[in-house]
Amino acid sequence: MAVMASVPNEMRSSAVALNILIMHVLGDVPSPVVIGMLKDHLAPRCNTRNINGNLILNPDCVKDVWGLRITLVMCLSWMLWTVIFWTLPLIFPESLGKPLKDEKNMDKAMGFETPLLETACTTNTRPSETSGTSGSLTEYSSPCY
Repeated sequence: MAVMASVPNEMRSSAVALNILIMHVLGDVPSPVVIGMLKDHLAPRCNTRNINGNLILNPDCVKDVWGLRITLVMCLSWMLWTVIFWTLPLIFPESLGKPLKDEKNMDKAMGFETPLLETACTTNTRPSETSGTSGSLTEYSSPCY
């Protein structure tokens, strides 16, 4: 949503596609390696050992609890950057290239003569429920929010 709010309408699909590509290249590909290296540095005793042909968790891993906790906290706090960078375009859309009220012109750009919201808010008629004659009509306005 923030990516779409920060670019002009005609560039939205390309911006979302580029955003997804960058997220995967910078996030999904290197993150397991980087997190593993961080864990190995902060909690070096948390690994597996080969004892009689069986791989078991190193019993000394208990001594590295703080290293594991710091690794987890660093991973979770890194996600805070995501929240910040996805929220900035929503807070400051004008400074990032898109006018604040661009949706009003979108209907005309797509070929609608009357904007869709105005079409939905027209006066309609329906048979009167209170009238004694079956053929009379009552005007009503559809709700517009």
